[in-house]
Amino acid sequence: MSNLIYANARATGYSNALLGKDRLLRIVDCQTYADSLKILSEVGFGGGVYSDAEDDFESIITAEEKTFYDFLREECVPQDVATFVMLKNDFHNAEAYVKAKHLKIDVEDMTVNFGRIEKDELKEKIFSDDYSDFPKSMANALLTCDEDFVSGRATGESVNNIFTKAYYAELTEISKSNPYLKRICSFNIDCVNISVCLRLKNYGLAKEFLIPNGSFTEDELQKFCDESIETVKENFKFSDFNDVLSVIGGEDGNTLVDFERVTESYALRVIEPEKYSSESYYPIMNYCFNKVCELKNVRIALVGVINGNDKIQTKRKLRI
Repeated sequence: MSNLIYANARATGYSNALLGKDRLLRIVDCQTYADSLKILSEVGFGGGVYSDAEDDFESIITAEEKTFYDFLREECVPQDVATFVMLKNDFHNAEAYVKAKHLKIDVEDMTVNFGRIEKDELKEKIFSDDYSDFPKSMANALLTCDEDFVSGRATGESVNNIFTKAYYAELTEISKSNPYLKRICSFNIDCVNISVCLRLKNYGLAKEFLIPNGSFTEDELQKFCDESIETVKENFKFSDFNDVLSVIGGEDGNTLVDFERVTESYALRVIEPEKYSSESYYPIMNYCFNKVCELKNVRIALVGVINGNDKIQTKRKLRI
């Protein structure tokens, strides 16, 4: 219990040092990269040591990510929360390395840091076909991909589908004893399935790509394929999916951007009512999901400033 109290206290302190919406919008409104760095320095984002070179902005985000993921790896942080946050990086890297193994290509620029499994270890074991220490769903995905590559059946889409299903299978297992994580996981699965059905508009084709363990029945998913988007929106007008569906069918070409933004912001809405609770590990979850969004938001904001992107469009992409 003392470790949990300590972790909650640290998470609360870290939460107080988050940029917040106002600072984030100020960064987007900056005219120069140097001005945006001044705002980041107000909360010590990235450790407070910055390079003025615009092409080095990723080093600032990486430094902040390291601090965050070092916190997640500490023993006092509940393992289901830490794994829930970090798992996607492992599956992303595993998919990249199995492609590298069979296609003989360099994928280092496509991989990401800070998974539960160190990248070098993950790569070495995948290249040596040693999956014994990996999560069961990841090991099965790797074996399936090995067989598909050898037989010539593998495509970029099929490999991605295999790893997407494996990732959500593992995420479901991790979150089953935590009602908050379980709700977030189920919602994310539902959103993937909604996207598949609305994109393909053919349930027979969609079934191959649908993720198990969501909340929708087969009949409900088929309706996403068969019914008009107006009817679908009306049916879910008073549900958790209203915000997600409201961005679909626009005429400005930003449906995918908006869909991802709303989906990824859902975790914040789930945790928000508990953010001032000192019981259990709600402060940790509140900090973790806000930090995940903040890291994405800072990257979006800085890229927008550096490239001189339209500021309204940049703000639209933010997870706030």
